[in-house]
Amino acid sequence: MRLRRSTLGILVNFLLGVAWALVLIGALYTFFIYYRVSMIDAIVMTFLGLLPGLFLVAILEYLIVGIERLEEAKRQTVLLEKLLQQQQTTKKIDTTERF
Repeated sequence: MRLRRSTLGILVNFLLGVAWALVLIGALYTFFIYYRVSMIDAIVMTFLGLLPGLFLVAILEYLIVGIERLEEAKRQTVLLEKLLQQQQTTKKIDTTERF
């Protein structure tokens, strides 16, 4: 589980699991249908059966990376604001000590 326990994180992780299940079902289903025809046809059709699920997995992974980037940017913004406040208070102290 890569995302935190927010509602969106739980939903995305659940959908990611569904997408991987779709990959497995698509591969097995198409293989067992076409293996009677020919092994080469079964392998090619299994690859084609994998594609919709893998496409969903790629989209959801892209979404997870985007959410993680957003969370990291928020953490960095908070840290930068703290540093800016510290720098401003340090400058005020330095300017008052000169006089």
